[in-house]
Amino acid sequence: MDTKNRVEVTELDVSHYCNKRKVSVFSIFGLDNSHNESVCHWNDRLDGLSLENLRFVSGFPTPNLVLKITNQAILFNLEDIRGTILYDRIYILQDADGVLGSSTEYLKDKLFSCCDPEWLKLYFPLMALYYIIEHYCDCTSFSLKQQRKIFEDSKIALEDSFSGSSLLYLREARQGAERIAKNLDTIANNFASCFASETCGLLLGVNVAWSIVTEVYIEEILKLLRKIQQESHILLDDCRNLELRYTSMLEADFVRLLSSFLFSRFLVCLFAFYTMLIEFFHSNFFKPSSSNAMTAGFVILVCGIYISAFVAIYIFQRWLTGRKFTILFL
Repeated sequence: MDTKNRVEVTELDVSHYCNKRKVSVFSIFGLDNSHNESVCHWNDRLDGLSLENLRFVSGFPTPNLVLKITNQAILFNLEDIRGTILYDRIYILQDADGVLGSSTEYLKDKLFSCCDPEWLKLYFPLMALYYIIEHYCDCTSFSLKQQRKIFEDSKIALEDSFSGSSLLYLREARQGAERIAKNLDTIANNFASCFASETCGLLLGVNVAWSIVTEVYIEEILKLLRKIQQESHILLDDCRNLELRYTSMLEADFVRLLSSFLFSRFLVCLFAFYTMLIEFFHSNFFKPSSSNAMTAGFVILVCGIYISAFVAIYIFQRWLTGRKFTILFL
């Protein structure tokens, strides 16, 4: 790379502006004539950074902001990495310990490897954003692989011996995939809407000759997000389907146990009720001198307990084999 267009990373303390945080500044010498290789002051790093961008990059709360493109800068907030991209500089917020993250090193290596200074001058903002998204997708893909491993382990455990702990392990994988998928949906939708707006052209300048290249960069960024977004939804669907399958099995076992217990208590109560009824009927109404109708009524009452129990058992068995567990469970 040309010595006038090299990448230099420095730390900038912006605690006296907003929060007590530090910012890593990527300065691309040769893109901004106000900078000089031999004379570089800390305050010069803040030139061209508006109050809104400064508050953002220094850690000022910005809820629901994922990407914002203005005629001055690109503001991005991707969970673990946030910052502002100008024409010649990148401001990346460091973590709480002030240690440069892997994203900072990744971006530095990618910008160093650019062998065309003119290309870097024209498309520095989009190149920087592309590399940031690329690294974010790589990190997210690694997280998805971890969740996939949890899913596979829990699947094997459930197939070997079904247990509640294995189901909780599976639920952990589902919740992790759900969180990643939700974040990716928000980021992908926000990026698509921002790139569709007219402000994107204001940042890059009106240059018809390079408009196709700009569209290619934008399409590649969206392609990266869509790919990792699709992977997250595939994993999420697998987790949900497996969890639903074993949850239904657990629910069915619970209902069988509960229904059998309740039915046995029902039969006990039924026999007790008929015993009390027979005793009451015998002591008050039935006498040896009674009519044949009274005798027949007593016989029917005595036999009715067995008939009722048989009918109740038959109905319960038919219901139990009809897989209507959810109705009873709810």
